[in-house]
Amino acid sequence: MKAASPSGPVPNQGSGLHPLLGQLFSLIARRLRIQTEEGGRVLLVSIAYFLMMGGSIVGRNARDSLFLKNFGIQNLPYMYAASGLLLIVCATLYSGLVGRVARRRFVAASFLAFCGLLVGCRAMLGANARWFYPIFYVVLQAISILSGLVFWTAIEDLFDRRQAKRLLPLVTVGGLLSIVVCGLATGPLVRLLGGSANVLLSWVGMLVAAVLLLDRVLRRYPPAPAAASRQRIGAGGAWLESATQGLRELTTPGLLRAIAGIALASTVVFVLVDFQFSQLANEAYSSQDELTSFLGTFRGLTGFLALLIQVVTTPWLIATFGVGMTIAVEPVLMLLATAGMAVSLNFSTAFTAKFLDSVLFFTVQG
Repeated sequence: MKAASPSGPVPNQGSGLHPLLGQLFSLIARRLRIQTEEGGRVLLVSIAYFLMMGGSIVGRNARDSLFLKNFGIQNLPYMYAASGLLLIVCATLYSGLVGRVARRRFVAASFLAFCGLLVGCRAMLGANARWFYPIFYVVLQAISILSGLVFWTAIEDLFDRRQAKRLLPLVTVGGLLSIVVCGLATGPLVRLLGGSANVLLSWVGMLVAAVLLLDRVLRRYPPAPAAASRQRIGAGGAWLESATQGLRELTTPGLLRAIAGIALASTVVFVLVDFQFSQLANEAYSSQDELTSFLGTFRGLTGFLALLIQVVTTPWLIATFGVGMTIAVEPVLMLLATAGMAVSLNFSTAFTAKFLDSVLFFTVQG
């Protein structure tokens, strides 16, 4: 039997797998055109993304319930404003650091810093200090944002443009699977670990596992061509120039201003829907552990539907109606959902609007 060509699809690796699993692996590889040298990278990166996203989902479920039950729904709008400012600060700081530190060291140090912050937050929650909950909310939001930025920066060196176009959708599917699995697992985790606050420790564990996988893949696989030049972007103040240029472009007529307008409108709708949903969910569940479990189940179900739409419906919509009409699905559905809330605001209408917003965020909206 001839050995498989190094540039061909991943062969049946049945020596270490059950024959049926080996055949399934080969079938998936052929279907998705995964080459022999790409299989290991895609698998490790997908698992790392699964873990990173899973930790973020579990942590956000706990964060939201702890904040609502201990600091009050009336203070949630301030957190929306703080989160918007935080996004700008995080992007600025991140851009200033990413090109100045070796990639592997930057990824490892970032994830370990996130773990330290989470452990510190868990310790502070034990003090039952009410003033800490806004800080807790903002810190966890920053970890969620920055961990995503660090992850995508880490893997950009592993694939050239053609590989990224073909393979990165597989990685995002791993993220959707994580939302399903870890969302539905939130309730059992709360019971197993003895409360919502302790769920943060599972996020720490998943971040540690994710960074170990990322470190392994960065050591094992050389950067794609031109990755070295990409790593130097941002050094010497170029990040500030890039940010300034981006702001200038947003003030000029054309596509970018239209995109900015759509993003602003989407943010306003998100805030209105999320606040009403959070208020009614907070009233429906009396304890923070019950609310954490509900939020996990809710996000798990939205992730499941988003996965189905992403794999089945979105490609069909794009092929049939084009990108423009596909993107229009999200504002039309959200307009109908918010109209339903305006006519009759109750848990069912708020649940439906939030469910649609969450599903569309990971599919046609993204």
